[in-house]
Amino acid sequence: MAYHVVIAGMEQVSVNIGQFARMGEPVATMVSAARDGSILGRGYGQAVPYIELRKDNTPIAPGPW
Repeated sequence: MAYHVVIAGMEQVSVNIGQFARMGEPVATMVSAARDGSILGRGYGQAVPYIELRKDNTPIAPGPW
């Protein structure tokens, strides 16, 4: 069983693919709101990350987390 987290909308990534990240460790910095309208919060002008949880390569609902 493998868990993965997919995160989009980052300007700079500070870890490598497959690298173990400890709880609370920063993995990236957000893109500025002016750069990519596809990740802006509606009406707020702020960047919003896209986060997807996967178990065994299948997306899962984040509610229980």
